[in-house]
Amino acid sequence: MKKSIIIIATGLIFSATVKAQTGKHEIRIGYSEGSSLKLKDEVLGGFANAIVSAIVPDANAYVQKDSKQLGVFGLGYRNQITDRLKVGGDLGYMKSEQTFGQKAAATTKMGDIKKTQHVFIAMPVVEYSYIKTPWLNFYGSAAAGVNLTSSTERKNGQTSKDSKVGFAYQVSPAGLRVGKKLAGFAEVGYGNKGIVTAGISYGF
Repeated sequence: MKKSIIIIATGLIFSATVKAQTGKHEIRIGYSEGSSLKLKDEVLGGFANAIVSAIVPDANAYVQKDSKQLGVFGLGYRNQITDRLKVGGDLGYMKSEQTFGQKAAATTKMGDIKKTQHVFIAMPVVEYSYIKTPWLNFYGSAAAGVNLTSSTERKNGQTSKDSKVGFAYQVSPAGLRVGKKLAGFAEVGYGNKGIVTAGISYGF
């Protein structure tokens, strides 16, 4: 009888400890390579340039000389609704810089064009755990929201600015979190954040 009571008490203490360690809330800091955003810009930009060049051969006198892009830096929050379901939100930021120079065949010499973009992302997130243990959480997530793109273009000593709001999404069918309170995580998916996301999280 005493042994049974001790086993039950030990189990209850262990369950309470696990619950306290994992917590209901979770904060995440992550980084994504942002390749899907870059790929979309290159495909759409290349398609548009091809159409314009076909209609007006001399309309596009510039070619890309240089391109620099930081990945997406992200901050996220999750709230444990049920044992397997979490909801929350993700914020992201990405910066890219591009330089365009004239084609060699251009007759009139003009200066380079420099474009800078700042992309801000905000998305509510739903996350579902396929397999969950005190140390390991294998999950998938889906998010949809908005992105704000602020662009600056410098050409011939003049600066023009533009901003637009668009639809943002991220679908990550495979994610893995390893650890208890402090843990590392990695996700694979597609959307505005990129294909691969990795970072650290803290549960409380």
